[in-house]
Amino acid sequence: MEVIREAGRVLRAKSPIEDFEVQGLVIDLSRPADKLAGNATVLTSIDGSHRKVNIEVWGDAWDLANRAMTERRVFACEGELCRATRPFRLDTPRSFRLLPENE
Repeated sequence: MEVIREAGRVLRAKSPIEDFEVQGLVIDLSRPADKLAGNATVLTSIDGSHRKVNIEVWGDAWDLANRAMTERRVFACEGELCRATRPFRLDTPRSFRLLPENE
Protein backbone atom coordinates (compact mmCIF):
# COMPACT_ATOMS: atom_id res chain seq x y z
CA MET A 1 0.00 0.00 0.00
CA GLU A 2 2.91 2.38 0.73
CA VAL A 3 4.18 1.94 -2.85
CA ILE A 4 0.80 3.09 -4.21
CA ARG A 5 0.79 6.15 -1.93
CA GLU A 6 4.31 7.07 -3.04
CA ALA A 7 3.40 6.62 -6.71
CA GLY A 8 0.39 8.92 -6.22
CA ARG A 9 2.57 11.53 -4.51
CA VAL A 10 5.08 11.46 -7.35
CA LEU A 11 2.37 11.78 -10.00
CA ARG A 12 0.77 14.74 -8.17
CA ALA A 13 4.16 16.42 -7.84
CA LYS A 14 4.75 16.17 -11.59
CA SER A 15 1.20 17.04 -12.72
CA PRO A 16 0.81 20.46 -14.35
CA ILE A 17 -0.70 23.24 -12.24
CA GLU A 18 -3.27 25.21 -14.24
CA ASP A 19 -3.59 29.00 -13.98
CA PHE A 20 -0.28 29.28 -12.13
CA GLU A 21 1.12 32.78 -11.73
CA VAL A 22 4.86 33.22 -12.06
CA GLN A 23 6.41 36.35 -10.54
CA GLY A 24 10.14 36.84 -10.49
CA LEU A 25 13.31 38.19 -12.01
CA VAL A 26 14.24 37.42 -15.60
CA ILE A 27 17.73 35.94 -15.29
CA ASP A 28 18.19 34.86 -18.91
CA LEU A 29 16.64 35.86 -22.21
CA SER A 30 17.52 34.24 -25.53
CA ARG A 31 16.17 33.69 -29.01
CA PRO A 32 17.63 32.56 -32.31
CA ALA A 33 18.43 35.46 -34.65
CA ASP A 34 15.98 34.21 -37.27
CA LYS A 35 13.02 33.68 -34.89
CA LEU A 36 10.36 35.95 -33.37
CA ALA A 37 9.88 33.81 -30.26
CA GLY A 38 12.47 33.18 -27.59
CA ASN A 39 12.88 31.92 -24.06
CA ALA A 40 12.86 33.84 -20.79
CA THR A 41 14.15 32.12 -17.67
CA VAL A 42 12.51 33.54 -14.56
CA LEU A 43 13.76 32.94 -11.02
CA THR A 44 10.70 32.60 -8.78
CA SER A 45 9.55 31.03 -5.53
CA ILE A 46 7.51 27.82 -5.74
CA ASP A 47 6.47 25.99 -2.58
CA GLY A 48 9.05 27.95 -0.58
CA SER A 49 12.00 27.12 -2.86
CA HIS A 50 13.71 29.21 -5.53
CA ARG A 51 13.06 27.69 -8.93
CA LYS A 52 13.91 28.55 -12.52
CA VAL A 53 10.96 28.57 -14.92
CA ASN A 54 11.37 28.69 -18.71
CA ILE A 55 8.71 30.71 -20.53
CA GLU A 56 8.34 31.13 -24.28
CA VAL A 57 7.96 34.83 -25.09
CA TRP A 58 7.33 36.71 -28.33
CA GLY A 59 6.21 40.16 -29.50
CA ASP A 60 5.21 42.48 -26.66
CA ALA A 61 5.96 39.74 -24.12
CA TRP A 62 9.57 39.60 -25.39
CA ASP A 63 9.82 43.37 -24.99
CA LEU A 64 8.46 43.18 -21.43
CA ALA A 65 10.85 40.37 -20.48
CA ASN A 66 13.76 42.32 -21.93
CA ARG A 67 12.73 45.45 -20.03
CA ALA A 68 12.30 43.42 -16.82
CA MET A 69 15.81 42.00 -17.16
CA THR A 70 17.41 45.34 -18.07
CA GLU A 71 15.65 47.31 -15.31
CA ARG A 72 15.71 44.46 -12.72
CA ARG A 73 11.90 44.61 -12.48
CA VAL A 74 9.59 41.78 -11.48
CA PHE A 75 8.10 40.01 -14.51
CA ALA A 76 4.78 38.21 -14.13
CA CYS A 77 2.52 36.01 -16.23
CA GLU A 78 0.15 33.07 -15.93
CA GLY A 79 0.02 29.64 -17.51
CA GLU A 80 0.21 25.91 -16.83
CA LEU A 81 3.25 25.07 -14.73
CA CYS A 82 4.95 21.88 -15.91
CA ARG A 83 7.06 20.47 -13.07
CA ALA A 84 8.17 17.33 -14.92
CA THR A 85 11.13 19.18 -16.47
CA ARG A 86 14.15 20.91 -15.00
CA PRO A 87 14.03 23.82 -15.09
CA PHE A 88 10.25 23.99 -14.78
CA ARG A 89 8.32 25.23 -17.82
CA LEU A 90 5.26 27.47 -18.11
CA ASP A 91 3.01 26.31 -20.94
CA THR A 92 0.39 28.54 -22.66
CA PRO A 93 1.77 31.71 -21.05
CA ARG A 94 -0.53 34.75 -20.96
CA SER A 95 -1.23 37.99 -19.08
CA PHE A 96 2.36 39.21 -19.33
CA ARG A 97 3.14 42.27 -17.20
CA LEU A 98 5.72 44.07 -15.09
CA LEU A 99 4.85 44.58 -11.45
CA PRO A 100 5.12 48.06 -9.97
CA GLU A 101 8.57 48.76 -8.59
CA ASN A 102 7.34 49.00 -5.00
CA GLU A 103 5.98 45.42 -4.89
